[in-house]
Amino acid sequence: MSILAKTFSRSDYNRCDGRAKAAGVALLRQRGHTNFDTQERMQYDILSTGPDGQPHHCEVEIKECWRGEWPAPWRSVHLPERRRRALRRWQAAGRPGQLVFLLFRSDLQQAWEVPAGSLSTETLAEVPNKYVSRREKMFNVPLDQATLLRSLRSSSPEPPKPASPEEAPPAEATPVGSPSVALARPNM
Repeated sequence: MSILAKTFSRSDYNRCDGRAKAAGVALLRQRGHTNFDTQERMQYDILSTGPDGQPHHCEVEIKECWRGEWPAPWRSVHLPERRRRALRRWQAAGRPGQLVFLLFRSDLQQAWEVPAGSLSTETLAEVPNKYVSRREKMFNVPLDQATLLRSLRSSSPEPPKPASPEEAPPAEATPVGSPSVALARPNM
């Protein structure tokens, strides 16, 4: 039985790619990252240098059907199986620095941050969706293995300008089921 996947859509890519990368760069800049590279090379969406001087690899997506707060019935974060390419590339290179996946809400004001360690063959599941009715493989990441980021600043499709620390406080990270409690995640 073959696995189905959503076919590439140039219009979806044109509508979302620049916005997702700009939001990802803004978030990473708030966290002290520098040296951003978002050129399209079929590698990672965003390459940067983390505040610790280590390389940081980031893949970004916009979940267009996510509006408002994360719906309670959604008990996991779904990332398309095609993101396995980035994971394999990073693993083959010896896991340099960090690899994270950011799944943004449609208005870019919240995002799920999923560390590379949360993606495994055990988390792959067939998930019906509006693009493919059956057999599309998704990484089905439990919410406790991801961090919900709230109050993100930039929703502009233009590359964000450098901000002073006073202008760009870090985004809040809130564990699911908690009120607005900041969460510090260890490096992964």
